[in-house]
Amino acid sequence: MRGFRFRFYPTLKQRRYLARAFGTARHVFNWGLGTKRDAYAQHKECIGFVQLSRMLTASRTEKPWLAKVDRQIQTQALRGCWPSINPLQWTPRSLTRLRRLWCASSAPRP
Repeated sequence: MRGFRFRFYPTLKQRRYLARAFGTARHVFNWGLGTKRDAYAQHKECIGFVQLSRMLTASRTEKPWLAKVDRQIQTQALRGCWPSINPLQWTPRSLTRLRRLWCASSAPRP
């Protein structure tokens, strides 16, 4: 297999957009993870991706700066809130921990 290295030199405008995109992705990821954990800790309620996505869409009116970055970036950051565990590495302990931290509806099943 062969690997490639790329280097690019963004202009000032591109650097600003990339910084805004990375910051927005980090904010959306942290917001989604916090919202999901708070809902489960307080109400034992499972929030799925669709509901979380709708909450993000509703929060765009409160946070107009979210509209300056592509929605695909925000959607992918929101999808990153779900655990990605290799099914071959599942153990009874990890499954118990996974079910405790995440809802059964949003966690991958063995």
